[in-house]
Amino acid sequence: MEEINIERGWLYEIKNNFAQRWNIEIEDRFYERCITFVSKMIDTDALLGEVEYEVFLIAGEPYKGIKKIQNPLNAFRNYFQDTNFEFHKTALYDLLTQIKKEKFLEVLEHIINFYNKNKDDEIITTFNDIAFLSNKPVRLHYNDRYEFYPSDMEIFDKFLINDVLAFLKDYPKSKEQLSEALRLFLKKEHYRDAVDKTRLALELFLKQLLKNEKSLENQKEELCKYFGNTLDENIKKMFLNILNFYQQLNNNRAKHCKSDSKKFKHCEVQFLFYLVGNFLRLFMQIKQDF
Repeated sequence: MEEINIERGWLYEIKNNFAQRWNIEIEDRFYERCITFVSKMIDTDALLGEVEYEVFLIAGEPYKGIKKIQNPLNAFRNYFQDTNFEFHKTALYDLLTQIKKEKFLEVLEHIINFYNKNKDDEIITTFNDIAFLSNKPVRLHYNDRYEFYPSDMEIFDKFLINDVLAFLKDYPKSKEQLSEALRLFLKKEHYRDAVDKTRLALELFLKQLLKNEKSLENQKEELCKYFGNTLDENIKKMFLNILNFYQQLNNNRAKHCKSDSKKFKHCEVQFLFYLVGNFLRLFMQIKQDF
């Protein structure tokens, strides 16, 4: 069995250790910790106007420009002391204290990407510690850029979303569709499109893997050849049967049907994400093991 290892950072270790010793619950200070987290990135007013302008556009809030320092003497003194920048006095700080939920995450994601162009494991671990401590179902991943994804069951998310997205790096068309589907799911809107893009991600993956242009429902014979003797016959039969039911569901409810009476529920979309994640992870394991 593959070892399960969810990495935690210093913040989790400190908070969890203290809470256990004192038998207390950890406070939900998600937004406050996130603002402190991002303040480390914005430690100078360089580019502040640009990032504030973009963030206010994303949030749909009116931007009045960079806040002016009221006392010129203090500004002159602080200039030579190199302490003139105070994040808590910026318009961006004010905005972050006012917005919540998905809008907050959308803005935070943009700020992280604005100031960080490459993968930094400390950024990922620290945010995920913050989210875990506050019991928030969201995790930060690096997918060519920093992105937030819903996370209800972290062990499953690591294996069926995180690892799969990393695996799809060599399958860019498939990865693009799956990433977009996850973004729609995170926003809790356009569920039909999210389900259809998930199906398309699987279809595009199989086309590249099997080197053909066949639709999902016409890959059965090619899949049997691909699996060969690597899988037990019963496993192969079960896989193909589930894939057949999955394809039928998409044809009936997502691919061709736009009826409001057949709208997807959140739990249904989540189930289908994990199902496709399982499909893709099987191919990932086959390529790794054989």
